[in-house]
Amino acid sequence: MGFAVALVLVLLPFLAAEDSAQIVVYLSWDSPQRGRLTIFCDGARMAEVQAGRFFVINVEPGRHVLIAGDGIPTTVDVRAKGESFVRVGREIEIGPSGNPSIPVLEDLSPEQARLDMINLVYVSPKKIFSTSVSEGDPFLQQRPKLKTRNGVQ
Repeated sequence: MGFAVALVLVLLPFLAAEDSAQIVVYLSWDSPQRGRLTIFCDGARMAEVQAGRFFVINVEPGRHVLIAGDGIPTTVDVRAKGESFVRVGREIEIGPSGNPSIPVLEDLSPEQARLDMINLVYVSPKKIFSTSVSEGDPFLQQRPKLKTRNGVQ
């Protein structure tokens, strides 16, 4: 009995990782958003992002609600082992609200997002507020190593 419990406890993180999904949130360099913006996922504060930065939220597969600052909530559906890409944008509002622009989140295709993210940098660990956010750039390991005359860069 004790062996079975120990085996389950050892395998549980690997089984959970098999079903996990990722939401990549980024703010492009040419965004009209100035300053830092706090991103919330399912009501919990995740991280602060600023122009030229991105971060990755590790979530369970399914539907999640994201909010940028005091902006408009957006739902994102993520499949098991899948990635969803969300860009922070601004919506210009004309009206009596007194707030000329509101942060909005746009769910983009992976192809479009990867083009947008070419020169972005991962957020500083000091700007991460949740253990659901990866502490380092998970894509860094996937980037190809450039060869130089003296070896690998």
